Amino acid sequence: MRLQTRRKFCSCGGTIVHHRERISHVTIYTETGPIAVEHLECRCKKCSRGYYYGYATDTVEDQEDPNARKQYKFYEEDCLESQFLITTRKTGFSIKFLYEMSLDILFLYASFSGMSKKYVALHLGDYSDEELSKAKTMSERVEICEKRLSCGWFTFSLIEIKQRFRIAGPICCNIDTALMEYHLQIRDGFYRVWSKHTCGKSGCGWVLVVDGGMKAQRKICGAVKSGARVFEHSNTTLITGCTRHPGDFKYCRDHKNEDTPAVSSTKLHPENKARLRSAKEKGRHYNVQDFTDSVYIIEEILGTRHTKKGTEYHIKWEEYAETTWEPLKNIPRSIREYYEDTGDGKLPTPRVKESIKQGSTVQYNLVWSNDGDLPEWDASRHVALETEALANNREKRACNTRKDRDKRQNRHTCGIFIGCWPCGVCLLFEELYGSESISQVYAIILGNDKVYRNILAL
Repeated sequence: MRLQTRRKFCSCGGTIVHHRERISHVTIYTETGPIAVEHLECRCKKCSRGYYYGYATDTVEDQEDPNARKQYKFYEEDCLESQFLITTRKTGFSIKFLYEMSLDILFLYASFSGMSKKYVALHLGDYSDEELSKAKTMSERVEICEKRLSCGWFTFSLIEIKQRFRIAGPICCNIDTALMEYHLQIRDGFYRVWSKHTCGKSGCGWVLVVDGGMKAQRKICGAVKSGARVFEHSNTTLITGCTRHPGDFKYCRDHKNEDTPAVSSTKLHPENKARLRSAKEKGRHYNVQDFTDSVYIIEEILGTRHTKKGTEYHIKWEEYAETTWEPLKNIPRSIREYYEDTGDGKLPTPRVKESIKQGSTVQYNLVWSNDGDLPEWDASRHVALETEALANNREKRACNTRKDRDKRQNRHTCGIFIGCWPCGVCLLFEELYGSESISQVYAIILGNDKVYRNILAL
């Protein structure tokens, strides 16, 4: 079977022709098992834009890095009415199978791990493609299948939601990046559709039922001091840290090579790290699982000393009574230069790199640099959150599952917060950062425009 675009002409008016030398082999996941097809690449003779089965591709300038470009897919409006949906250059899905996956998630609470194990057991025992043939064990085949199923389903869901809420625009080839680029527009579209809801159910429009879920957590950047969220209606500011997904790394692209008070545990000398952990274990929460050991936050530079190995800095760490001497390479340059220039060991005031309006709230991206062109952050608005050790519900230290190891090594959101009318229509949903604190919950509730207007009307 061969798949190729059905379009004859490009949006620029040029003719679309088949690029004879470019044919890729794609594995299509269907409800009855995988099938192998050939996917033909076509190009516009005028602008060289790529056209494939159900979508076109083009490169767009990266707004965050003018020197970089991202590849995007422009899915056709009727792509979900076709037989197949191509999600990557080597993977596709039948629309029927994607719909069945949605039903399994909705009614059977199925996980991608469970669905991948089922699919491998039923259909992938003998089937192999270029990537699956490299898997030496069944667990490796399951892992590959799980990544494909999750990527395919999220792409399918994102296309469907964009069409439902009439959100225009291409989709980044990296599905994690695509979801982050559209999540604010999706939330605004959801509010736009459902905020007008009224029905005869008692309390609809006036009674808000709220609850929080601590299990739905998302991996986020380890820069714990580099982000803040301001809720205008409640005049509340929460230090959220950077809320971006870092991919396979500890820090996102912006903070991977940028100064931040958060120092990775891998930089600390094993003896210093052991001393800090020992001091924490002697504290009042000694019997609980602590997920903050992967990042240590500088609170103050107490002094310096010169040794044979070079200059060392006496560091007071946030939430630790124990202090350590650290080499110059472990101290962020901007923080070190601020101390040397002023003699003040306290952290310098961060600066605002960008601000993103989200309804009645504003998310600020903070940087710890000496760039005078950036405005300083108003530290007087600072409202500290509980530590992540308290935020993760004090799980027992005996656990050593993959999920617990991931929490120790990476930073995560605390969970989600949801509010709905008594009729079941969801009016608000937000991520929780740091902890399920009263101040954060209060700010989220008042941050919804309709709830805030109803409170003012009382």
